[in-house]
Amino acid sequence: MDLPNIFITAWQSLSRNKTRTLLTILGIVIGVGSVILLMSIGDGLKKYVSGQFEALGSNIVIVFPVNLVDEQGRPASFRGGGPPVGGKTFSEKDVRDIKKLHPGIVKVNPQVQKLIRAKSVVKQKQLNVVGATYEYKEIRSITMASGRFYNDSEVNRSKKVAVLGPTAARDLFPDGNYLGKSVYISSVAFEVIGVTDSRGGGGGLGGSDLDDQIYVPITSLQKLVDSSGIDFIVVKAASPDQIDGVIAAIKTHLLKSRKADTFSVVDQRQLLGTVQSVIGTLTIGLSGIAAISLVVGGIGVMNMMLVTVTERTREIGLRKALGATPRVILRQFLIESVLLSLTGGATGILIGAGGSAIVNRFFPTKVSVLAILLAFGVSTLVGVIFGILPARKAAKLSPINALRYE
Repeated sequence: MDLPNIFITAWQSLSRNKTRTLLTILGIVIGVGSVILLMSIGDGLKKYVSGQFEALGSNIVIVFPVNLVDEQGRPASFRGGGPPVGGKTFSEKDVRDIKKLHPGIVKVNPQVQKLIRAKSVVKQKQLNVVGATYEYKEIRSITMASGRFYNDSEVNRSKKVAVLGPTAARDLFPDGNYLGKSVYISSVAFEVIGVTDSRGGGGGLGGSDLDDQIYVPITSLQKLVDSSGIDFIVVKAASPDQIDGVIAAIKTHLLKSRKADTFSVVDQRQLLGTVQSVIGTLTIGLSGIAAISLVVGGIGVMNMMLVTVTERTREIGLRKALGATPRVILRQFLIESVLLSLTGGATGILIGAGGSAIVNRFFPTKVSVLAILLAFGVSTLVGVIFGILPARKAAKLSPINALRYE
């Protein structure tokens, strides 16, 4: 038999018992569909995280007054929605010194971040209150949905003014009437002067929601918490090429007065790379767990093909009596096994892509060409590996014994 006829015969054989064929490929369908869906969620999550970091601003270096690695070498946790400062802070002198360190430094923004209960006349909730200078808006690429951001004069005079993220504004002022109203932070009234555009959930330090924050002048927040300390310093470099030089200059300066394990200078690209690496590892791990069902599906394929060989013993004997070689018989049953797996794989890809499209309505997903090629490759491999034993069994049958089989 030539190859086209073998494929036709294989398809006719699988079509004789549709229910058994459907149940056999179910494991392949579930495995491939799960892998496609999980990989699309992982790729979408990477894209989402990249967008969140871009929303934080470009060419950013963050200086922390503590080491971001604990005694076991693991990243220190961000407690209470703020940076992992553990009570340690920078001073205004540190900020002034950093501004002069390198020609590539274009802006330096001291920042204080506290988790405080805020309330309006009708609502209250726990929020991250970010205290920063007027340059924060430019450094973090903030745009305004309404109103304005506070200015340099209001920072110098410690004015009680506040800019709300859109989620915070919606929760505290459900009627949408917030400009000129008061929001009470630790029972101190701050006038709402603006609301930022949406920047998407997450992306803030400690995993805080950028849309669910309150921004106030740093001097006002320092007076509110009765501390002149600065939780961390955000430095903007002139260009990506300047970042390494800026980091080296900051580290050299801080090492003059501090030990190497008492501070951290973090490039935003490093943070993004670390997060994406974790997401990639998690995606691979979950996909590997989902792929276990492919093994189960493969065993189902092998079981069906063994039953098929037994049922078609007389047919195999007749083919051999008419001149079919063991190699032709082997190829015929191996193609049936691969066709079975590929059918399940193609169905699984469609189901995985459909599931990804549904999830994409609530969370960004991306079905990659790599995931589809991988699914087809694995499906083919499953068909070959689990089909080789039944195919060899069929090829080795004696034509005389096969014709006598009842």
